[in-house]
Formats: sequence, structure tokens, C-alpha cells
Amino acid sequence: QDRAPSDLSMPALPLVSVRATAGEVNLRTGPGTYFPILASYPNQQMLAVIGQSQRGDWIQIRNARFDGWIATSLVTANCDLAALPMVN
Repeated sequence: QDRAPSDLSMPALPLVSVRATAGEVNLRTGPGTYFPILASYPNQQMLAVIGQSQRGDWIQIRNARFDGWIATSLVTANCDLAALPMVN
């Protein structure tokens, strides 16, 4: 039997896929376009979600380097984003 070097471990968090129609989508330090950019992601990049803004129009994501914010209109989710906890 062939076996992978290690089993793939997915986080126990909801996931979203970036939906970039042109270029990349920005990860920001806060829930708004006026916050500084932390990183940018290409179309279909998968990210773990940890919460949502008070208005529900931004989600907070986590990866190995950052906790940051992406507008909900720029992602496709595997969960109901409205059910995410609010993050202050």
C-alpha cells in the first residue's frame, strides 16, 4: 500500500474559498477597506473562519501567519456565515 507521509489535518473551523474576479482579495487588519492590508489571496484560496463583524458584512479569518478580515461578498463558504460568532 502506498501511504502519504502524513495524514492531512483540516482545522475544526468553518472554511471559505476566496472568490476573486480580478487579481487578488485583500486580508485587512480590521473590518473595512480603510484598514491596512496584511496579505492578498488568489481565487479559490481556502481560509479558516473564526467570526464575523457586527453588521455581518466582513468575516475574520485565521491562517498560519495572521488573523484578519475579508468582506463576505468576496468569499464562498461551506457554512452559514450568519451563524458565526460576532467579533469585536
